[in-house]
Amino acid sequence: MPTESNGPLRRPKTSLTIAPVTTWNRLDAPWRHAMRAAIEAYLDDSAPIGAVVFDSNDRAISIGRNDFERDRLAHAELQALKGVPANANREALSLYSTMEPCPMCTGAIRMMQLRSLHFAAKDPAAGSTELLSATAFMKRFACDVVGPSDAGMEFVNVALMLEYRTRNGHRRWRDEWSSYLPEAVAVGEKLAADRRFTHWQRHAIAVDAIFDEVCSHIE
Repeated sequence: MPTESNGPLRRPKTSLTIAPVTTWNRLDAPWRHAMRAAIEAYLDDSAPIGAVVFDSNDRAISIGRNDFERDRLAHAELQALKGVPANANREALSLYSTMEPCPMCTGAIRMMQLRSLHFAAKDPAAGSTELLSATAFMKRFACDVVGPSDAGMEFVNVALMLEYRTRNGHRRWRDEWSSYLPEAVAVGEKLAADRRFTHWQRHAIAVDAIFDEVCSHIE
């Protein structure tokens, strides 16, 4: 069982790759799991967020996806964390999420005492990983926080989130999203205007094909 330490919080790293991922086949294994969960949640008309817990042997041990249209507490990260076996070595676990965790999920990450958190895109509204350094209790167990590391994956996540929000009439926080990644916001709004979600859902388009189509809008 992990013990608490007085180590400092490691701040998010955000060095984007020079050549962004532009096809599904180039995604690393953790991100394939997380993105699949996110897009499957999206096709069920929930916010496109997915998460996966990997162990030190590069095995996926738990996967979660958003379902808060039916349960306001069913966030992807919480769903993934709830699936971690009680006897798991939590110090050896890493959580990968397609979106920066909210305050609730950030708190759950701290209580699980995970050593590593990776997220593919920032959430300019609810993203709260800075809370991991907000109090002495939160800082007591060091967590390596790695922010967006691939521009292509970041773009896809923001575009799908904005398509979902636009289609469902969620205008709050639009300015914050636009300030963060305006090109992806514009693509998301165009996808909504073109009714791509209806096409993808009606024709049972595969998750990888949806990812690649959204990537094709990167200039």
